[in-house]
Amino acid sequence: MEIVTRRPRIEEISALRHIWKTVFCSDDDEIFFRFYYNRDMCVVAVREDVPVAAGYLLPVGNILCGEQHIPCAMIYAVATLPEYRRHGYGSEAVRALISASRDAGYPAVVLCPSDDDLFDYYSENTELREWFYTNERSCGISQTGTGFAELSRITSEEYRVLRNSLLAGSTYIESDRRALEYQNLLCEYYGGGLYQIHSNGGVSCAVVEKSPDGVILIKELLTPSDCESEVVSAIAAAYPAPGYKIMSPVMSDSAVSRRFGMLAVTDELKKEFVTENAFPWYGLAFD
Repeated sequence: MEIVTRRPRIEEISALRHIWKTVFCSDDDEIFFRFYYNRDMCVVAVREDVPVAAGYLLPVGNILCGEQHIPCAMIYAVATLPEYRRHGYGSEAVRALISASRDAGYPAVVLCPSDDDLFDYYSENTELREWFYTNERSCGISQTGTGFAELSRITSEEYRVLRNSLLAGSTYIESDRRALEYQNLLCEYYGGGLYQIHSNGGVSCAVVEKSPDGVILIKELLTPSDCESEVVSAIAAAYPAPGYKIMSPVMSDSAVSRRFGMLAVTDELKKEFVTENAFPWYGLAFD
């Protein structure tokens, strides 16, 4: 059976929110549909003309790769109602979103799969290929350091400037102001925020959020390696918790890393992504 995809109709926003709430079991749809939703940047896959899967295209900034600044969009919140899974609705929506990104003038599009198995699934069924990696580790409060570091909340614009300075010279997504504003809203909704941390090793920044199970997610930690323990200690002092999950750029072959994000680019740009920097940083994924 051929799967039909299209833009949602104005009156179908309730169907989109139903898919979101059903799949993600979350009420943060209110934030997304108020702040970021654009009907022209959404695709639904339909069954008998009723949306059963949906995905969104978010302009998020540029991929900085060497001297190239490549406009980039993010495929976000792809979801299929449980009773329609494993029939190709989600992958068809993703293919349509890749096409829509090019029609909208974005030669690069990225996706952060919610499950590791989806990397293989999307590689087999779409143009997306794994390309972004993260150094991810967990620790308990007893494992954090004892050095001095000062933690302070900053605005999304202040975070953007600091983030770009700390990532200068690497290959990464230069998140724009709107993307960081949305990230900040999500952090505040779940309890957290965007932070600057001063320590003896210099200045760092972090995206902090509470997970439903009480673990603190340090979703982006940009810090010199020799002061990481002090920085995490400062976050732990502000957010006492049973554990902490930390994500940061991969810095060496020996670092423990996992797949984090996928990339599709136009044929004309593929040669631009042959780079000596083997560990490009995705950064914010909003999940």
